[in-house]
Amino acid sequence: MKITARSIAYGGEGVGLTDQGKVCFVRGLLPGETAEVEITEDKKRFARGVIGKLLSSAPERIAPACPHAGACPGCVYQHCTYETELAWKQRQFEYFLRDLPGERLPIFPSPARLGWRNRLKFHCEKGKYGYRGWDNTTFVPVERCLLAVPAIDAFLKDAPLPSDGPLFLRSCADRTGIVGEKEETLLTEELPPWGSFKVPASGFFQTNLPVAAELVSRVTAELGKRNVRTLLELFCGVGLFSVAAAKVLPELRSTGVELSRPAVAAAKLNARSAGVDDRCAFRAADAVKFPDVGLDAVLLDPPRTGAAPKLLTKLLDRAPGLILYVSCAPDTLRRDLKILEPKYGILSSGALDMFPCTAHFETFTVLALSNRLP
Repeated sequence: MKITARSIAYGGEGVGLTDQGKVCFVRGLLPGETAEVEITEDKKRFARGVIGKLLSSAPERIAPACPHAGACPGCVYQHCTYETELAWKQRQFEYFLRDLPGERLPIFPSPARLGWRNRLKFHCEKGKYGYRGWDNTTFVPVERCLLAVPAIDAFLKDAPLPSDGPLFLRSCADRTGIVGEKEETLLTEELPPWGSFKVPASGFFQTNLPVAAELVSRVTAELGKRNVRTLLELFCGVGLFSVAAAKVLPELRSTGVELSRPAVAAAKLNARSAGVDDRCAFRAADAVKFPDVGLDAVLLDPPRTGAAPKLLTKLLDRAPGLILYVSCAPDTLRRDLKILEPKYGILSSGALDMFPCTAHFETFTVLALSNRLP
């Protein structure tokens, strides 16, 4: 059937209507384009389909740089200009926060649309590496991934690869290569202008360093502007935000909580190397078990699943004056903001394109107790 896309949903699919008026999500279809669509999934409230034949093209359509675009689910925006991708990510983000107050900042673009990813995972089959397809089962072999930083691309040309199984790759200041799934060897991440950070080889660190630097700048600016003296950083990882902020805010004292013991050990090393270990403490614990410390502000940087309701309830009870929320999942961000809404108002919120060409983006939201709003 013929379908004309009207918008792009979060996830990167074009959105149109079937002949029966049902919403249909079509992979790779841009707003204003019409295509003959093969329906692959027909539910009660929506359908999904793939392009059989493109009947009209939008001026924003471009030729994908990657020959695997379309078959590989990693990139969903390579067929349009970067300006188009950014515009639709901004609209998607604003839709998630549509009935919440506060200023909406324009999306921060990535300096590089390709070659930004410093950590990735391949699947290997019969000596070839690639990704799982849209069905999460089909193997899509690739010769390279254009999202990877050049050092990973160069490494893969002569790398000894496993015949089967996962393949984890990382590129840091002191090493580019294969890492173990649970490897605790400390590597060094350089994040200008914020310095060097030790990270367990299999541990988390922001994957697009220039955008990560902007995110750290925003966090630090908010803490400085609001004269925060005591900070609680939950899901602190290797202490990136606490250590960076303490370096430029001499009055700041921070306590970081992180479940991963190797990450906490690295955070302590990072604080010591930066000369702020007398003002930055870290402990290994579940975030909901954060210590009973005096605090002016809380920084949340949870995984995609968001913050646990118990944690948010505890924060509502403790009622710090300021909450800074870093999120890579606008759906769980919205859910958590709704829980905090009885006591907190949003001052500002903005998206940062940490993951160009993909469906994802990072967000940073500033909340204050309602009785302290300007």
